[in-house]
Amino acid sequence: MLKLKETTLYSSKHLDVRFNKKNSLFIQEWNHNLPVPLNEFRNELLAFKELIKIHRPKSTIWLQEDFSTILKFEDNLWIEKNVNEECLQYGLKKCAFVVGKNVMAQLHVFNFFDKVQSCIAPRHFSEKDEALNWILYDELTSKAGGDEIQIEYGGKTADGKSQYTFKTSSKNTEVTLKSFNILLKENAFMKENAIRFFSLTNREKEIFQLYANGANFKTIAAELFLSELTIRTHWRNTKKKLAIKSLSDITDYKNSFLR
Repeated sequence: MLKLKETTLYSSKHLDVRFNKKNSLFIQEWNHNLPVPLNEFRNELLAFKELIKIHRPKSTIWLQEDFSTILKFEDNLWIEKNVNEECLQYGLKKCAFVVGKNVMAQLHVFNFFDKVQSCIAPRHFSEKDEALNWILYDELTSKAGGDEIQIEYGGKTADGKSQYTFKTSSKNTEVTLKSFNILLKENAFMKENAIRFFSLTNREKEIFQLYANGANFKTIAAELFLSELTIRTHWRNTKKKLAIKSLSDITDYKNSFLR
């Protein structure tokens, strides 16, 4: 375990900020596992930004072990404009997140940086030492490995929900977060569009599957022994039922219902 001399610069009921001057490194840690009200959360980040302005660290690590605040997309945009962009101007070059127990909160953070062209490109790690190796030595020990994934059923909770334990190498942190993110998006898409998809006739589903897998109308017509005009009519009805407006919509339906 890497040992650094850290000086506490700031401590509140929500956040601690420590400084390792030798390596020009800030380390932030949330000190409880309760969601932070939005106005207080913003105040904490503004206080953090002022410390960045004074001490001008080159790197920063967010320890998210107890982080549980789930922000809306517009709240993250506020952070980007009012904190991230200014921190970059003050000389911040590297930012790392050490993920915590609240997976949903981590996914919201990961999803924002993954979706938006942020001025900061953080890396996500499962352990502080891995983050420090990247910050101090530019070693990406978190690079995905080929370790086998283990999923164990843990029975039902008191409210009747099934629980599972997902085990993989700590080196796969970013890949795992991406996988969870995709799974949650597909699950949300399925819930929102299940009624639409299952309103299709068997023939429409058959044509949709062939088209989604790359077949053109002529090929589909030959395979199903139908006219191309009939295939086009079925496809027009399918697009209307599913409210398809782009190729990405077709891909979403394929990934959610045809695998």
